[in-house]
Amino acid sequence: MQYVYMRSNLLSDINFYTRKLWLLGNGYIQAHNNNSLLDIENFYKTQLEKYVKNLQDVQFNVIKADIKMQNRMKEPPDNQPYQFYSKKQNNETSVEYKSFTDAIFQYITSASTLKSAQLINFIPQLQNNNQQVSIIEPTQIYYFIVRQNGLFLFRQSCEEISENFFNFYYNLVQDSDLQFLIIMIIGILFFILSQFILIPIVFQVIKTNNRVLSLFGYIPIVEIKYLSYKCDKFIQLFIKQENYQQEQNMQQQQQKHLNSKSNSLSKQYEINSVKNRMIKNHSPQQIIQNFNNSQLKIPPGNPNYKSLMNTPSKKNIEDDEKMQLKDNIQNKDEEKKKQLQKQYQEKAAAVAAAAATSKLIKGDEDFENFRSEKFLNQKAGKQKIIFFSFSFISFLFIIFFIISYALQKDFLRSINKIQEHLKYILERPSLLKFNLLFTLEEIVEGIPIQYENQDLRKFYANQIHENQKQVYFSFKGGFSYTFQDYEKYFNLIDDEEICDNVSLISNISECKLILNGILQRGLRTSIVSLTETLRDISVKFSDSINKQKEFKIQCINNEEFISLEKGMQYIVTSIYQLNDFFLYNIDIYLKFRLKFEIILFSIFISIFLLIFSFVWIPYLSGLSIKIWRTKGMLNMIPINIITKYDTLKQALFKVIFQRLLSDLYIYLYIFNLSYFSFFFIYLIKIKYIILFLALNFIYILYYKNQFHKIQIMMFSIYIQNIYQYILFIQYFILYKNQFKILFYILIKIQLIFTYIQHFYIYFFIIIIFQIKIYYFFILSFIYILMNFFFQYLNFYFQLNIYEFELFHKNKQFYKN
Repeated sequence: MQYVYMRSNLLSDINFYTRKLWLLGNGYIQAHNNNSLLDIENFYKTQLEKYVKNLQDVQFNVIKADIKMQNRMKEPPDNQPYQFYSKKQNNETSVEYKSFTDAIFQYITSASTLKSAQLINFIPQLQNNNQQVSIIEPTQIYYFIVRQNGLFLFRQSCEEISENFFNFYYNLVQDSDLQFLIIMIIGILFFILSQFILIPIVFQVIKTNNRVLSLFGYIPIVEIKYLSYKCDKFIQLFIKQENYQQEQNMQQQQQKHLNSKSNSLSKQYEINSVKNRMIKNHSPQQIIQNFNNSQLKIPPGNPNYKSLMNTPSKKNIEDDEKMQLKDNIQNKDEEKKKQLQKQYQEKAAAVAAAAATSKLIKGDEDFENFRSEKFLNQKAGKQKIIFFSFSFISFLFIIFFIISYALQKDFLRSINKIQEHLKYILERPSLLKFNLLFTLEEIVEGIPIQYENQDLRKFYANQIHENQKQVYFSFKGGFSYTFQDYEKYFNLIDDEEICDNVSLISNISECKLILNGILQRGLRTSIVSLTETLRDISVKFSDSINKQKEFKIQCINNEEFISLEKGMQYIVTSIYQLNDFFLYNIDIYLKFRLKFEIILFSIFISIFLLIFSFVWIPYLSGLSIKIWRTKGMLNMIPINIITKYDTLKQALFKVIFQRLLSDLYIYLYIFNLSYFSFFFIYLIKIKYIILFLALNFIYILYYKNQFHKIQIMMFSIYIQNIYQYILFIQYFILYKNQFKILFYILIKIQLIFTYIQHFYIYFFIIIIFQIKIYYFFILSFIYILMNFFFQYLNFYFQLNIYEFELFHKNKQFYKN
């Protein structure tokens, strides 16, 4: 925006010094202050060359800025053709239609040619009868192009373009306010939506655990006591097996010790060892059969048969000791076995008596159903804690979004105020210069300079007064504390002395004396005084009857008019320095805001990581433990009990069927929400993301609220999917161990791939579309929700694995 306003300022300078060269060539300017006409000519040409070069550089920067602005526009405007005035050598005026860029470069070329023209070429060529000749000099053509286009068409066009630039960026900032509001609302809605998605999933996991517990309610107390007895028996056998393992280890150590003393052991000792191990591990019939099969047999035809049978062992004493040790171990095992059988018979008798007693109790079946319903309908005490925990975390993020929106709104408000103040202070130099230029043009031409029926001198005089009011009010609106230095400096120059406080002014003594010391009263007073003095000169000239060349020369070379030109230079210099200092403070403010946004985003990530590390992961671990516990409880139900009781059989089938339907709904939701959402966001432009997320949000609500309609509309799809489930279960039963591991690995790979896919899509969008940090907030938030959701999905897949194990274990149940 600085360049577009600078262009109008340079146009006024170029037109001012080309008119000065024309006045010097036509004898309107006289030597003064020991400066010869040649010195004055060199000064004007040097200034003209400098401003032409600056205008060329500024025009290139304006072209770049215009391209960026059009790229950000929804509908870039068409290139409007402009009327470009020029003269031919026969002194005829021609009009051409060109783009503004082509016209301004031709203007620059014409002004650049004038800096090397001779003064005599600025004089109009006259014939003897005081009529202009039919053929004119090129200098006259270039001067006409500069004056006619610079004073009227380019001046007005540059001001309009500057206003368009300001309006675009001002409205862009205001539209950003709406974008921040939409992002905040979407973020809050997604957090609220997450409560309706995540909390029911957690409650369903709890409900699944309760449903599994309810299955035990269908099992009679007699069966539960029998299961308890079997568990006790298993524990005793397990402890006995450990004791036996310890004794066996001691026996092996003794055996190694004996082997070191003797070369070999007797065959009978090995047979007894095998016999003892088989007694410990197998039933009596198996022990006898294995013992008979394991005895060493010597074929009768062997020539050494008699010698081996009749020859006594060399280590009879050692063999007797070993046999005695093994007999003692065998006797202890037989005693423990007898005790265990006795306990088993006693408990079996107790269980049988309890079974006979329970059959006599009236309403036993109702009692079992009551126990099952009590398990099924029980409310976990932690459900309220879970609800309030999720709500509290969501409330924290919602508060963060609201605070972030408030901060962004304050930032946008500050940017709008900065834009307004910058606009008004950048307009001041060109307004003052055009006011002086049109006053000079009015004196030279002898009439007021009008364009579109408007006196341009009066127009700019009014614009200066209006601009001063706007600068004052925009400054008093208040800025960020990073503008404290600018506020002090502005008050210092605006209300106090200019000459001592502006470093660009070298001749301070002349500055203090110019215009009767008006510059020592501050910038605001100096601008008003300069404008009013030019108005007085214009009124005085207009009221004069004699407007001949001599009177014009007198007005132009008047000491008051020369002082006005010098005072204009000092005022404009102070405005330049003040504007540069304001731009410097803007840069500081933007850097500060960038650091602030980084800190704010770091706080957001830190809070999220803390919640994820110390709240979410421990909660998932606890939930995983509950799921594993459920799996273990399912495996505790024997197959004969399931086939024996119809109520348990029906309840188990109801659990599995409901899980199939719920999983189908979850898979449908995930497929539509996750993959389609990110796929389309990956393809479409970033500006359509908000609209697409809103449509997706409506889609989610529709499917969540119309779930019963989905069951009706997609009944055939459900049947097909259930059939695929059954086929999948059959394959699982055939290849249980291998397939279970493979299925679990595939689930993990799918989750990892999903995370990588989300990260890839987000960073692709950020790099390609150059998303601002507030867009990254909403994308990160969406990823967090999807991450939470897929963590729950992981638990659902685990439950599927456990149910498949249950299918395999109870396959006879499905045959019945």
